[in-house]
Amino acid sequence: MRKAGLKLNAKKCTLFKSEVPFLGHVVGREGVRTDSLKVTAVEGWPVPQNVSELRSFLGLCTYYRRFVAGFATIAAPLHHLTRKGAVFEWSEECQQAFVALKRALVEAPVLPYPQMGLPYIVDTDASQEGVGAVLSQLRDGKECGELLQC
Repeated sequence: MRKAGLKLNAKKCTLFKSEVPFLGHVVGREGVRTDSLKVTAVEGWPVPQNVSELRSFLGLCTYYRRFVAGFATIAAPLHHLTRKGAVFEWSEECQQAFVALKRALVEAPVLPYPQMGLPYIVDTDASQEGVGAVLSQLRDGKECGELLQC
């Protein structure tokens, strides 16, 4: 480290660990997953009563959107409530979207690391509610990657 001109602060170093928390994620041998400490906040999140509370919830969910397949489609009813001029009316559709997002984040998969040398597959999809793409690879005959669990 000295030869490279780098200095380490022992208080900030985490060495010889199989996984470490980093920016709301846990980085480990198998891949990247959501930090359970952050996700437990989602699990107990109360139903938003106004646009401000809804934006707070959606902000946290959007941070973890790569772990939720079909995020834009699931969250669409909630995003409609945040539009300028929209009346805040919590419908059954909003409640279902709210519960689905909470469940998806609590049950989020581990996103595996890419394997160099394997070809990549790009899957895309679009609807009236959202546009999405998944970068994956074939491993043992199974497609694995972002939003797809191995």
